[in-house]
Amino acid sequence: MARLKETKVRVTVKLSALWDAKTHVFHGASRATSTFKHLVNGCRVKIEALFADSGFSSRPNVQLCANKGIKAAIKPQKNATPKAKGCPAWSDNVREYKALGYDGWAKKTGYFRKRFSEEHAFGMLIAKYGDEVTSRTPKMARKDILSRMILHNLHTFLYHRSLSQEELA
Repeated sequence: MARLKETKVRVTVKLSALWDAKTHVFHGASRATSTFKHLVNGCRVKIEALFADSGFSSRPNVQLCANKGIKAAIKPQKNATPKAKGCPAWSDNVREYKALGYDGWAKKTGYFRKRFSEEHAFGMLIAKYGDEVTSRTPKMARKDILSRMILHNLHTFLYHRSLSQEELA
């Protein structure tokens, strides 16, 4: 009779985060993509522009940004239709995207430059702290990752503070 080898099950945690491209700090993070509204409403700083991939592309998300005066550059999904269904900002976003094409839309909105700087921020977290956590539950894994974001913010604050003190000297 053959013996089966015991293997560990890998648990993954998907995080969504609000990252400030000017200050290079995280302003919020959540475990699921369905919490876009909570991330935006819970942010304590004024959001001027929001860049997100097509995973966040929905009528309520685009309209929420428009209602709050946020310039939303949320890439529409390939099969998106410009039917407003009570969300006129969605219609404008999809029409503009289809008229300009990806390259034109990305250039006009700044999506290409700003969106990928956020990906760079996640890359910095991985470079500093690794891409795995040893937590046994998704809840603890989330806390571990959030603590890494807080450490990143603290490091960024101290770095920028030291730069400004050098300018004073």
